[in-house]
Amino acid sequence: MKRLHSRIFGKVAMPATFAVLTLSMISSVAGAYPVPISSIEKSGDYLPLERVQPKYPRSAFEAGIGGHVVLELTVQKDGHVWPESIKVLETEPKGVFDKVAKDAAMQFRYQPMMVDGKATSVSGVRYKFTFDIEK
Repeated sequence: MKRLHSRIFGKVAMPATFAVLTLSMISSVAGAYPVPISSIEKSGDYLPLERVQPKYPRSAFEAGIGGHVVLELTVQKDGHVWPESIKVLETEPKGVFDKVAKDAAMQFRYQPMMVDGKATSVSGVRYKFTFDIEK
C-alpha cells in the first residue's frame, strides 16, 4: 500500500499513489521579504505553534490533479487566525484546492507578536499550499 505523504506532518495511509502536500510560509507581512522560521525565532516576532495540513480533495486525488494555493491572512492578538481575513491570492487550478487550504489555515495557531510588551495582530501573513501527486 502506498501512502499520502506530507513533507511536514508525517504519513497517512492512502491506496494506489503518492500525494505530496507541502506548506510553506512565503512572507511574514504583506510587501515584506520571505522570513524563515529561524529568523522569526531570533527576532521575537510571532511564531507558528500549530500548522494544520489541508485534506487532499478526494475528487482531485482520484483524477490525479495537483496544484497550489497562496493565501494571505491575519494573525490576531491571541494567536488565532481571523477567518474573515483569509484571502486567496493565487490558485491553480482555480477553485479546486481553495476551500481545503482555507479550512486548514483557520486552524493555524501562533505565539502572538509582541510590540512594546503588548500582543498585537499581524496582517499580510502568506502561506503557499502545494498539492502534488507522484505516480
